[in-house]
Amino acid sequence: MRAYLAILLVAPGALAAQEYTLAPYAAQNRSLPGTPALFGASLARYRSVIGLRVGGAAGPTLTPLALGTDGRATAWTADADVVLDAGRFPVIGALLAGFVPTVFAGAGAQGLAAASGDVWAPVTSYGVLVSRPIFAGFAVETEARHRTPARLESRSLPEGFQRGWEYRVGFSLRFGGRRGAGTPSRWPSSSRVPAPVPTSPTGGRPGAPASASAARVLSTADRYLGVKYVYGGSSPSGFDCSGFVQYVFRQHGVTLPRTSRQQATVGARAAAQVSALRPGDLMLFASRGSRIDHVAIYAGDHRIIHSTSSGGGVRYDDLRSDRGRWFVAHHVASRRVLDDGRSLVRALDAAALAPAPLDPPDPAPKPRR
Repeated sequence: MRAYLAILLVAPGALAAQEYTLAPYAAQNRSLPGTPALFGASLARYRSVIGLRVGGAAGPTLTPLALGTDGRATAWTADADVVLDAGRFPVIGALLAGFVPTVFAGAGAQGLAAASGDVWAPVTSYGVLVSRPIFAGFAVETEARHRTPARLESRSLPEGFQRGWEYRVGFSLRFGGRRGAGTPSRWPSSSRVPAPVPTSPTGGRPGAPASASAARVLSTADRYLGVKYVYGGSSPSGFDCSGFVQYVFRQHGVTLPRTSRQQATVGARAAAQVSALRPGDLMLFASRGSRIDHVAIYAGDHRIIHSTSSGGGVRYDDLRSDRGRWFVAHHVASRRVLDDGRSLVRALDAAALAPAPLDPPDPAPKPRR
């Protein structure tokens, strides 16, 4: 049990992460005697594709070992893993239709505790976790982990300890990701105020109200205000324009291709006029001629939210401002990828999956301070 507590002491350090995930779970461990059912939780920290995870679980078990007069004991596990979030690679995410795979390997300990004493052994393990986002910050998960107990010094393994699989089911809650390292502490007021979701735009013509699904997308996008712009970035440690849009919609089960030019080919065509757009629509821009090279999410009331190099990171821009009028002048297309909670993106074709040049920094006028 001392090893279990020691590993869990690492957990507070994960709270300083830019993005982290708390995942309660139930498990069945076939590498311990009695195949006990365990209940526990893990805490993971991500900076990009690679992350660190710690966790532990415990539960009662009946065991043939003579640890007590009736063979009753408490089974426990503790693990520390390095995780690779394969779902952050655009091609994999597109092929799996919203399911997010994670592979991991690590080390820890497992054991049995009873009134007459404890037995335990160090373990190495590896496995795969698959999660499915349900709504912003919440996903259901299933995991398979293969455990290999090891001898401790010259002692043999405790009776009943063996190689075997542990199977888990549970859910996860995602936190953090608001700011990346080096993000300025002060941003223009226009970039910090969440955009209202109106029942009609202010362009004179009545517009469609924001659907519940669009409101959830905008709520997710708003969580990343202030995250710095990074060329080629697609995670909360830094986004480029299309990486931000792809990441936000993926949290809602919509798999988009990687670049703005590719994103312009999926979903359904939306209105070209800003006054007729719906919140949640994609606005696509051509900064240097006719080639699409920037994308933003329309937030309603003539406002967009996007990751912009000229603005320093994720921010809102009012399309009626001097800076916003630059974006309106370079707006060349709009796409709708989510409607009433239903993804409008079908299977991605070869062009959407093929490697493509990343979006360049946008040359829009700098925001006024």
